[in-house]
This record gives sequence, structure tokens and C-alpha cells, in this order.
Amino acid sequence: MIKKMAAAFRCRCSVDCQLSLLSGLNLYHALCDNVSVYSCGQEQLDEMLKGGLYSNEFTEIVGTIGSGKSQFCLAFVATLIANTNGRVLFIDTTGSFSVFRVAEILLAKHSTFEMKQVSALLARVIYEKSYCQKQLNEILDSVCRNVEGIRNNLKAIIIDHVGTILSPTLVQARLRGMQDMMRTAMKLRDLAKCYNLCVLAVNNGVEKENGDLQPSLGSCAQLLRSARSDCTASVRFSIDAQGLVLPCSGE
Repeated sequence: MIKKMAAAFRCRCSVDCQLSLLSGLNLYHALCDNVSVYSCGQEQLDEMLKGGLYSNEFTEIVGTIGSGKSQFCLAFVATLIANTNGRVLFIDTTGSFSVFRVAEILLAKHSTFEMKQVSALLARVIYEKSYCQKQLNEILDSVCRNVEGIRNNLKAIIIDHVGTILSPTLVQARLRGMQDMMRTAMKLRDLAKCYNLCVLAVNNGVEKENGDLQPSLGSCAQLLRSARSDCTASVRFSIDAQGLVLPCSGE
């Protein structure tokens, strides 16, 4: 019966063309074979994130000003380029990126590294500035056009941070701004899905009336993240030369 159904949907381009039927198990194994998990640079944080940050997903981190969001991103960049042969695209909207800070983390965590090795690792970080949504879209479109470049070991895209350039669009254009914001967010999600990339977006947090923290940009933007989970555990960390570290006892 299934063969008859498949024959009815056979492609007309060739008499030999057969419809390929996949089971849920096939799809699951294909997904597991393609997905990579990248450490964020701190073991306890990795455990809370079920291994780290995943490729094929659009991940959002949210926090108040000064909570360590940019340091999280820089530590992630240093960890990824040190542990893989891949490249990272860092889109900076606030001037938070510091190549000296990434080099400091690499040298502090890998005492055997020499500056020549660090320079080779830093060469795999692609840096782009973006001051508005139009520039961000142009950068993302250029990534889509450069398919061969993506296949050449691009592992992650980081936007620090997305709220800075999308918030003015919502305030000025209202409904049209919401539509533009959704298109940009969908581009980020599609890049993650189509090219098996880890896409990490930084967003501001705003307090609700009850004091809880929620992401800015409204509820619609939250629907585009690849997954949502309520963390039942928390990890305290401090920031030093090595990036994200556990605080000393007594702190």
C-alpha cells in the first residue's frame, strides 16, 4: 500500500526517480549526526545548558546591563576557536568586541600557547560592525550568498547585541517595524537551520511588574528561538583573565 502511495507522488523528471521515504528514527539519527555542541568555556554553565551551545539552533541570552553577556560571548569565541578548526562571525553593534580580551583569555587558559599560535586562532574570527538593522540584514544576506565560505568551517554567528539595533525599528515604525524585526530574526533562525550553524544573539532584559526578568523586543521575537526552557539550576560565575570562572569560596 505504501509503495502505491509513493508511486503516486513519484517525480515526473525521470521514470527511474523514486520518492525517498524516511522514518522518524532516520530523521533523528540524521539530526544527531549533524548537530555539534560547543562549550561556552565554563563547565558548570555547560552542564546547565545540557552540554553547551548547539549548532542548528538560534540561541538567545538575556541579562541586565553589566551582567556579563559580552564577556560570555568573548569567552565562547575563545573556547570555540581553540577547541575546533572552525571560524566565528562576530557582529558587533555596541563596540563590545575586544580582540585583546579574546587573546588574553586564550593565553590565560592555554599556558603553552605562544603569540604566533594565538594570532593564527584570531585570524579565524571574522569581525563586522553594524549600526542599524539595514546593515545587519546586508551582513546576513552576504553570508547567505557566500555558501562556499559557510561550508569552509564557519561554525557560529554571534550578534552582540540584537536589541540595540532592532529596538529603534519597533519604536519608529510600529507595525512595519515589527514585521522587519521578524524578518531579521527569521534570517538568523534560517541560517542556523540551513547551514548547521550555532547562532547566538544577545538581548537586553527588562523587568516586569512582578520583578521577573524578560527579554526586550516583545513576545513575538521570543517565538523564533529554537528552544525555550526554564532553568531549575543557577550558576554563579565571576570574570577574570581566563573568562568565566567559578567565584572563590566566600564570595
